[in-house]
Amino acid sequence: MLWAARMPVRWLDAAIWNSTVTKRLGDLLKVARERTRRKHGENGVVVLAYVCESQQRGVFHPHVVLGYRTAADRAALDTFREALRRKRGAYGFGTGQRGSFDGGKPDRLSGGDAGRYISKYLRPDGAKASFVPLLEAVNQIGERDPATGRQKHLLRPVYVSPVLTRVTGITMTFLRFCRRVFAMLKVQHTRAELLAMYRIVRLFGAIEGYEVERMPKPPPLPDPPPLPPAPLPSLTLF
Repeated sequence: MLWAARMPVRWLDAAIWNSTVTKRLGDLLKVARERTRRKHGENGVVVLAYVCESQQRGVFHPHVVLGYRTAADRAALDTFREALRRKRGAYGFGTGQRGSFDGGKPDRLSGGDAGRYISKYLRPDGAKASFVPLLEAVNQIGERDPATGRQKHLLRPVYVSPVLTRVTGITMTFLRFCRRVFAMLKVQHTRAELLAMYRIVRLFGAIEGYEVERMPKPPPLPDPPPLPPAPLPSLTLF
């Protein structure tokens, strides 16, 4: 990463760098995606997730999970990773040694292994430091839109692709629902049970003590004007 020398980082310098880390990461991934597409055409390489590890020196260190579908996509994946390696310096990321989660062996580790690897940076017993102080520091110095007061650059330390959430059904709304259900019932349910309950709630709108916001119905469209009378049919001679 940018602070690859692992020297102490001043609070302000770290906050400034952290404030744009996910925007720069997104731009870098976009460049790698375009280079891969130009070389291989449409392909199955997709950014499945990333987690920004909060390091003790006060800066974020992104871990990215890339997925691919076929053996042919493996060549596209190598192009994608090479583009990341070549262009990362231009986006403020460092020049550490090139790494690979699976060591070039597609069957070595599963998707579950990748998930466990990056999720450890979210656990208090696995992360080197909490990312909450880093977010609070960014909130103090981040550039804001004068019209709305919101941060101009969205800082999202955790990202999960819709490709995965469509398969699993695990979204932030669902997780908040799980927390609410446990607070109400004080019973630990399985994920399958919670998903079934959540779908019922989404279908019917609410359960006692917990409501799910539903999208408002659009106003009815005005009645169309009456059509003019149809003209008399004309005859065509052949």
